[in-house]
Amino acid sequence: MNLRVFILSDLRLYGEGLAEALGRQPDIRVVGTATDVHTTLRAIREREPDLVLVDVAAAGGASSLRRVRAAVPDAQLVAIAVPDTDGDIFEYAQAGILGYVTRSGSLEDLIEAVEGVGRGEVICPDRLTTTLFRRVEAVGAERADLESELRHLTPRELEVVDLVDEGLSNREIAERLCIALPTVKNHLHSIFEKLHVRRRAEAAALVRSDPHLVTR
Repeated sequence: MNLRVFILSDLRLYGEGLAEALGRQPDIRVVGTATDVHTTLRAIREREPDLVLVDVAAAGGASSLRRVRAAVPDAQLVAIAVPDTDGDIFEYAQAGILGYVTRSGSLEDLIEAVEGVGRGEVICPDRLTTTLFRRVEAVGAERADLESELRHLTPRELEVVDLVDEGLSNREIAERLCIALPTVKNHLHSIFEKLHVRRRAEAAALVRSDPHLVTR
């Protein structure tokens, strides 16, 4: 394994220290460091690292991870962070990290995480693994609740939301479905109540999230 690693940390001394430590490993080559996301994105497009190590506590959190992921979708991501909330950790996972090391971890922990992710493994402390599984379980329950609510919509209400998603106005929906304008408004009022939303776009987004309910 000859792993090409790029490091992002807004603390230059910290980033260069990590680069020096990782560079001593026979199978790791640090191809660059940066102290801001903008510089990182430009550099990683040029150097095409296999793995990007991101100090998320300093670099802007999950938003930085998503920007790096978009710039080099084939690169693996490892996050270094202070102990964050469960929500933050889950957001990092959603952004695409395969490794997570807290700032209180040892250099050995970091090297093991980088090398493990480089081999295709997912590296995460046991406590965080438990957190992620619980969060995934909660999301699954939320999804089940949403699907239950969506299935309370009538076929006509689904048609109305589908046309809202196409960008049609209430009047255009009435013309498309050959129904009266007040009827469209009544359907929308019922849809909003059933889905617990207040806007047309929110209703359309919820229905769109379940492809089995989209009529077109």
